[in-house]
Amino acid sequence: MSLKEPDYEAVWRNSNLGWVGLFYLAQGIAFGALVFLPAYLRYLGLSDFDSILWQSIILLPWYLKIIFGILSDNLPLKSWGRRKPYIFIAAAFGLIGWLSIPFIGATFGFGILLVIVGLLASTGAAMSDAVIDAMAVDVTPPRKRGSIQGVSWGFRGLGLGLAAVGMGLLSFADLWAWVFLIPGVLLALFTFLTLIIKENPLPPDFSAVPFSTYKEVFSTRNVQICLLFQVLAGIAIAIVPILQTLLEQGLGFDLITVGIIFMIFAIGWFLGAIIIGVLGDTVSLRTMLPVATALYIISVISALILAPYLFTMTIAAGFFFLVGLANGGYEATYMRIGMDNSPSILGGTMMNLYNSLSNIGQLGIGAIIIAFMAIYVFGGNYILGLQITILFFILALIASWYLIKKPKEE
Repeated sequence: MSLKEPDYEAVWRNSNLGWVGLFYLAQGIAFGALVFLPAYLRYLGLSDFDSILWQSIILLPWYLKIIFGILSDNLPLKSWGRRKPYIFIAAAFGLIGWLSIPFIGATFGFGILLVIVGLLASTGAAMSDAVIDAMAVDVTPPRKRGSIQGVSWGFRGLGLGLAAVGMGLLSFADLWAWVFLIPGVLLALFTFLTLIIKENPLPPDFSAVPFSTYKEVFSTRNVQICLLFQVLAGIAIAIVPILQTLLEQGLGFDLITVGIIFMIFAIGWFLGAIIIGVLGDTVSLRTMLPVATALYIISVISALILAPYLFTMTIAAGFFFLVGLANGGYEATYMRIGMDNSPSILGGTMMNLYNSLSNIGQLGIGAIIIAFMAIYVFGGNYILGLQITILFFILALIASWYLIKKPKEE
């Protein structure tokens, strides 16, 4: 099967940016509930470290997004297309899990049932994210890839911020049920709306992607390097899953203040992703990635200098706004590299393999490393624990240099 790219312009509509943006806004709100999960688990009686550990387990589907990509690449439903059946399943599947979390938690407390429904909600969110990522690869021309990544990561960040404020207020009022009911309903609704996006038609004789195509793609040096790059970049930006814990346990803010600061962080994230994403359509990645990396490293080092002042809400809010700018710009840039190294015929597999490895790095390895360093090495100092990410930013930049220095292999 040929790796020839499809006619993107035949199906591309600028309105796709809007539908994708709305989905990622809702997905950010839902992901915010998952990021906020350690606070709920502590409410149910778990320790700081155990709550982060169980959060990493419940986020397991995010590490395995490649499975959903492979399914949508190889098992289309001809009348519905390649991606849309799985979008529908993800919305319905996830809604059940989200609606079940507060009932199970209130009735049985923490236990295996809560982990199961948490995994169900997480699976629905991860599957919709995986398949819509794949659809974006299928329909987005190269001239719009910076914009689509900027919109995706920007609105995701904005949704996370809205979630942080809302969840801070709801949890403070002991309305934990709504922390999960609202994101679940919104995510299902906006996932269904992406069914409006027009897909590229499959060849009439399409059945599945042959093994030879997988072999051809995975034999390219670009893909091999990009796999390593995604893991390292994911570890580097692991501040996101531990931010709520850093603000609450590390800096001592109450949940409402945590929500406000997280919202300000998310506004920075939104602006950084949109600005850098749009610039990425015109400015070379050879320029954008080193700049985004340098900005993030500067913000991490600055946390050490400002540490004595970060216990003041206004200073913390201003600082984390700047961290959000760096985070949004970096995410839009490094996922653009993944998109550029995802042939459309394997768009679901490759984009979600990159995402899975990035999520393993960010939500699993990185979050646990930072928490371990902060709690067990630095006596609860999350700012010091965060400094380990600098090493991974540097390693990611080194790994990516071949990808951004030379043109993609055909």
